Amino acid sequence: MKYFLGIDSGGSRIKGVLCTLDASILRVGVGEPGNISVLGRAAFASNLQEVVTSLLGDDSVSEVQSAAFGVAGAGREREKKTAAEVIEAFGLSRFCLITDAELLHYSFYGSGDGFLVSSGTGSFCIFRN
Repeated sequence: MKYFLGIDSGGSRIKGVLCTLDASILRVGVGEPGNISVLGRAAFASNLQEVVTSLLGDDSVSEVQSAAFGVAGAGREREKKTAAEVIEAFGLSRFCLITDAELLHYSFYGSGDGFLVSSGTGSFCIFRN
């Protein structure tokens, strides 16, 4: 069976979901914080691995058809590159990587225009036009 993996790696926690390709939710997981710029590579990798492993269970990462990661702190090129290297080390080759702020914007507006202000563990404002 092939799966889709979705991860929201935020400052408070990492939340993930494993779905079938027709969007049926199989497993939901929650873990420790996931802001790469705060945690650094090793802690980020460890926290992310814990959630990914719990979501996959006995299934192989090769069963993941595609994945999306929204990672807090991955807005700068260095942190984005590091996050991508960590994800690739899991054996995932087909994934998109955006910031958690962009992930939230897409959840409200899709690829359309919109203005979003969020105040949580971190605060941000995004405007797309």
